[in-house]
Amino acid sequence: MKRFQICSLLIVMTLVGACAVTNHTTENEFELSFWFREGAKEDDSRIIAIRGHCCCSGRIAAARVSRMPSFDRSEALEVELVVELSDQGMILRRWGMPVNSIVAAISGTQIIVSEAEGRGLSISESGNLAMTALPRDTGYGKLVDCPPIKEFEGSAYLRCFELRDLKSGESRRIAYEGPCT
Repeated sequence: MKRFQICSLLIVMTLVGACAVTNHTTENEFELSFWFREGAKEDDSRIIAIRGHCCCSGRIAAARVSRMPSFDRSEALEVELVVELSDQGMILRRWGMPVNSIVAAISGTQIIVSEAEGRGLSISESGNLAMTALPRDTGYGKLVDCPPIKEFEGSAYLRCFELRDLKSGESRRIAYEGPCT
């Protein structure tokens, strides 16, 4: 990686640690941050607080959830989209993750986002959540060029990474928008 990319990744990881810490409130409940969908009603019982984002336009909702919110546009909570890409750039899988998160690893059909103190949050395609140990040697993937992806059209924050699958050892490509800084 170039020095600029390494420095940028370290800055982003520092900001993420400050903005996206997960509080594990019960065995089946997690306190996470999501985009608060513009025009949504604030009466969603999962929402704890709504505030402006530190670095981007838009508002963030801290919410207690037992699973990742869906991609349904009628929901007040909006997840960050993560996609797995084929060699031809087609979307194979999609996950939702909290705002300001970084994918640290991929394991089978689950992504693992980095959390505080060596912990990770495992997220399945269907939105199931579980705390897990963050693998020490993930390296957060190798930055690669992104193909055009309709779901991220016009984004200045789109990043693509090649990660080694923790289960199979195969190389996998994922794309998501990095935190705005």
